[in-house]
Amino acid sequence: MIIEKYKWMIDDNKDSKNIIDDILEDRGITSLEDKEMFLFPRLDRMHDPMKLKDMDKAIRRIASAKENNEKITIYGDYDVDGITSTSILYMYLKDNGHKVDYYIPNRVTEGYGFNKKALEEINERGSSLVISVDTGISANEEVDYANGLGLDIIVTDHHECQEDLPDAYAIINPKRLDSNYPFQELAGVGVAFKLIHALAINYNNIDSIWKYIDIVAIGTVADVVPLIDENRIIVKNAFDTIPSTWNVGLRSLLKVSGCKDGKISSGTIGFQIGPRLNVSGRLGDAKKGVELFTTSSKEVADQISKDLDNENKKRQEIEQDIFEQAVRQIESNQEISKDNVIVVASKGWHNGVIGIVASRLTELYYKPSIVISIEEDKATGSARSIEGFSMFDALCNSKDYLMQFGGHDMAAGLSLGEDKIDGFRKHINGYSKGIIDEDMLRRKLKIDYIINDGHISLDMVEELESLEPYGVANPTPIFAYPAKVYSVRNIGSDGSHLKMQFYTEDKLIDSIGFHIGDLGNVISKDEEILVAGSLQKNEWQGKVSPQIVIKDIKSPQSEIMRSKFYLSLYEEITEPTVENLKVFTNSIEVCYINSYGSKELLKTNKSFEKLLSYLIPTREDCVYIYKYLKNLYKGQKNEVSIHLLKMQAQNNNMTEYKILQILDIFVQLDLISYKFNFSDGLIEFNIIDGIRTDLSKSKRYRQLSEFNEKRF
Repeated sequence: MIIEKYKWMIDDNKDSKNIIDDILEDRGITSLEDKEMFLFPRLDRMHDPMKLKDMDKAIRRIASAKENNEKITIYGDYDVDGITSTSILYMYLKDNGHKVDYYIPNRVTEGYGFNKKALEEINERGSSLVISVDTGISANEEVDYANGLGLDIIVTDHHECQEDLPDAYAIINPKRLDSNYPFQELAGVGVAFKLIHALAINYNNIDSIWKYIDIVAIGTVADVVPLIDENRIIVKNAFDTIPSTWNVGLRSLLKVSGCKDGKISSGTIGFQIGPRLNVSGRLGDAKKGVELFTTSSKEVADQISKDLDNENKKRQEIEQDIFEQAVRQIESNQEISKDNVIVVASKGWHNGVIGIVASRLTELYYKPSIVISIEEDKATGSARSIEGFSMFDALCNSKDYLMQFGGHDMAAGLSLGEDKIDGFRKHINGYSKGIIDEDMLRRKLKIDYIINDGHISLDMVEELESLEPYGVANPTPIFAYPAKVYSVRNIGSDGSHLKMQFYTEDKLIDSIGFHIGDLGNVISKDEEILVAGSLQKNEWQGKVSPQIVIKDIKSPQSEIMRSKFYLSLYEEITEPTVENLKVFTNSIEVCYINSYGSKELLKTNKSFEKLLSYLIPTREDCVYIYKYLKNLYKGQKNEVSIHLLKMQAQNNNMTEYKILQILDIFVQLDLISYKFNFSDGLIEFNIIDGIRTDLSKSKRYRQLSEFNEKRF
């Protein structure tokens, strides 16, 4: 049996002959002007930087610093966004006659953002103006301290703004509540580039700034911001120039990362370039990253790139060790494993890699995750979230437990006292209960289009390439394809990947599925399946052909088998009394295995709560079914397919068995009468009474509740 990994979100009502237009419109790109900007993202379509609030003040202050020979310090951050932001602003200011240096705090000893000791050092070094990049928007106390030292602070940042802004000389952030800038989703390096753009207008040398987009694109993609609007303009143009980049350091880094030539993609940056740059701030000194981009020496660049590559290997070992410890902590603590928001903490965890570990935990459990490193009596945490749960809002709600925090909906950082960790975990999970439901905790797969044999061609693949680069807000298009299997085989040294070919009338279509090799023993020749995946070019031995890169597989036969199982279970055990405990729990086990295909998962679920949720209706389940039937009845309809009723439910554990139990409850309460045809799954019903009643008056409801209470 094939068990799909995702809940497929599919709109099968599309009938346009132009798939590209449909995809664009799905992504909110509907007007001719918007489509032209998306498909032809020219640099001259960038927005006027002077529309950013406080930009005029910042430009005047920076120009004044040049006239008076004042020293400027750029205050950066230690991640890729901060490194690239610092690098481009430093190079531009230096090339234009400014007296400038930079300061990046040490992640381990100083932590994120401004700190008073660093500001004192900057003041002692003779700077009178500090420009922050990718940081500063929540540093109210530190900016006040800097003002007291006589430093002027210009904040450039892109993180969410809290209610009170720092008392800085100027604050440039497209997310300011009083901002009229047309695009809010710039990365920190994008905001720094807008400052350069405005300076270039003032200095009348705009043509000199476009070379920086190679580096701006690295920070933009690495910071996982939406690749639309200005971000798309930057990245799309940079991907054309990066393979032959002017920047000595970037050339060297591309080489050591294994991407010497050829096409650059978001994956190249996310999995090859970004981690090597990030490691300088995670384990060592982030200044290495800035030195790499700002050096003109090939020898220096090669040595830094080599060092970063070696440090990245060490980082991977440290990260894996912490990840395994975190998983053991979750699996051994039933309370943490049940939480909606995973919070794990330990002494000795390197706070330079806890963000990566949080990402991996979120990927593994598909829950928001916060990983906390404890040093003495202070704890530093890194958080990652899932779609629909704003980590920034959750931390705002939990601020009484925190010393400091900041970030985005999907990622954030925080610090707190060690004694506050347990209270924080309980509080944020209490907050989450009003937001996170079971459906949110299931991975979703958005299907852009249902395609047929005629769509799978090199012409279609080339049309789709016009939508690149892909990333947040512009994901790789995923198609559903009804396929008939011609051949299937495992590939890779450990057989972990799957290679398949599908029948068409006049050819065979190739496909590959990474890390789904376990399905090789399940799928057979001539089987009909539904494949979800992307269309790409496959180049092999000089031959170019289209292929499907599989994301997930669904078997129509699996759905039929599940439905039959739940219906047969109802026929076997209409009344689940406590006396039926043994047969019922055995049936639950079968149900779980049929739904998830894994006895190992069953073993880890010691409470049976997940298993019972497929069979024991809740009050919310009953309310949903009654409202649905009542709405049909109002519309003069008195029949519905049980399978449709199941599919329309908002939760993921509605089953045919539960529906029939609910209908029996309603009959006992004199709310409805019904007939069910097992052969075609059709329910004929009549609404008898619309009076609100107590479910516990139903014997069936009491039986189910009693079983749930006494199942052990």
